[in-house]
Amino acid sequence: MNMPPLYAVRPDVKPFDQLLLQLGARESVSDQPLPEPLVPDRLLEELQKDESLADLVLECQNGQVLAHRVVCCKACPKLGSHLVRHRDRPDSWCLQEKARCSQQVLELVKAIIYTGRVEGDQVEKLTLQEQKECLSVARWFGMAYAHEWVKQFLHGAQPEEAEPASSQIKLPKHWKKQPMPKDGYRLVAVESGSFVFQHLQEVLCPQNAHDLGHGRDCSGWPPYTSLQLRRAWRVENAYLWRKFEHERMNIKDLKKHKLSRMPTVKIREQLVASTGDLPNPVNKDINEVFLLHGTKPDTVKKILSDGLNERFSGGLFGRGSYLAEDAAKSDQYCVNDPDGRALREHFQRSPRDVFYIFVCRAVLGWFVQTRDGENSLDEGRSIWSTPEKRELSAIPGHDAPHHSLQVEVGGKVQRHREYVLTHSDRIYPEYLLAYSRC
Repeated sequence: MNMPPLYAVRPDVKPFDQLLLQLGARESVSDQPLPEPLVPDRLLEELQKDESLADLVLECQNGQVLAHRVVCCKACPKLGSHLVRHRDRPDSWCLQEKARCSQQVLELVKAIIYTGRVEGDQVEKLTLQEQKECLSVARWFGMAYAHEWVKQFLHGAQPEEAEPASSQIKLPKHWKKQPMPKDGYRLVAVESGSFVFQHLQEVLCPQNAHDLGHGRDCSGWPPYTSLQLRRAWRVENAYLWRKFEHERMNIKDLKKHKLSRMPTVKIREQLVASTGDLPNPVNKDINEVFLLHGTKPDTVKKILSDGLNERFSGGLFGRGSYLAEDAAKSDQYCVNDPDGRALREHFQRSPRDVFYIFVCRAVLGWFVQTRDGENSLDEGRSIWSTPEKRELSAIPGHDAPHHSLQVEVGGKVQRHREYVLTHSDRIYPEYLLAYSRC
């Protein structure tokens, strides 16, 4: 059953609108939709006290939660399509089918809908299965801001604090609200039983296990068929993040004013699925994606401190930072750390034979494709603007160079696509994975 538009001046929500006015959540009665997130903090508390205004019964696997239709449907645009008239309460609505979660999860989701945030200790009480249910319900309801808040808190978000006036680029909300250590970065351990850890383990699953063990750095190593995640850390580096965000804003502005026909990149679906619920979602409009970078033990801390550096790396496809969409490809460039010496202070006990891969956030922008490393696939023109292969060619019809290079299989590479960025500020190393070959 289709629901009519929900506006604050409709007769059936006028009492609720007056309550919003009293609480200061609205400046005046108007025909504009309700604001989101709904503030102030007292809103949820006041509405729970007065259940006479509740006209939505959200049923779940082990109970039900009373809510206000106008609030939930504004925050969750898809929810209206799931509602029908309640069989026992003619003036109320209910779900066509029960929400696939527990009552505790539904209460948490409701709190986020009403207030735009939730107390961290509520999330800590949830089991891993209930955390998954949170995200599932958020998707099903079609939450706007609420879905993002669920992800933020599942990944360790803390209450916001005021940013310094001089800081124009905000740091991610789920980062720790503490000054950066003297090294300039912070490694935040990911709990081994957490939702995030499971997704990062999925990142290490190659498309084809038979591809493991190929490459010069794999030679001499006993045969193996899987990559097992041992430890994982979230990388917090304010200096690198601000440089990355600056580049992201520049490309976003370019697309808005000059590059509106930017092509859409297609990344390996399994990697997209594994990273899709990580906090702070990627901006697909500018081809922001998660990709992988395998490295050696002696370069781990350099990357943590200074990021990837195109000036000191190169290969078949020019000077640039090389990324992959399959862990089997990244694994080729990894070198064994026999006793975890590269990150000894971050291991509870020294592991044996670990390797390191960074899960990187990268803005590919307007990319160019090649197979031979010399000419583009679409027009056959040179992909380089200089003989030294330090800068990509100009975007057709524009002066700006391509932002990245996508190397397709069938030419110089046979198994896995590669991605090359000649400006490493467009890459942020978001997670560091320590894994074993098994």
